[in-house]
Amino acid sequence: MEIRNDKELSRAIGMVLKDVVKEMADEILSILWDFIRKDVYDKYEPYMYQRSVFTENFLNSWIKNVESTGSYKHTIATIFSDPEKMVFDETKYRHGSNDSGDVRNEMARIIEEGLGGHYWFPIYRWDGSRNPATIKRPFFTDTIKYLQKMGANIRVNDRTAIIVGKSNLKGEEV
Repeated sequence: MEIRNDKELSRAIGMVLKDVVKEMADEILSILWDFIRKDVYDKYEPYMYQRSVFTENFLNSWIKNVESTGSYKHTIATIFSDPEKMVFDETKYRHGSNDSGDVRNEMARIIEEGLGGHYWFPIYRWDGSRNPATIKRPFFTDTIKYLQKMGANIRVNDRTAIIVGKSNLKGEEV
């Protein structure tokens, strides 16, 4: 590819940058999934519902979106949970209930902070033991700490998204 001017150079750098950001986002998403498996799914087996019915529904709701203007000035990837990828069934306490309604938008916070008892699960079981759904499972915090320890240049949006890349559209670099 022959580059004849600044615009073509900007476009060529932008294409490479987009590929790099996409690869970084894939790696970060994989790390996030590992922490979800470890901190959320491996912690306990639920007793009010069968996880096998919608295994890894929350895990698979985490996706990435890569945006680029085609130049080096703006290429970012946002990793976030898409609530539409989770099943909502209030009668079976899947991401909500008759009392709480649909809480798919809040699942990351509910899991992270152990708020299951505030929505639909009792804090204590019939045998007096603490309901695991009401215990903090800090998958997002653990992911961010790990990424920061590894030197990743990321921005976090209130435990709902991880942003990686470069954007000069708003005068900020991620």
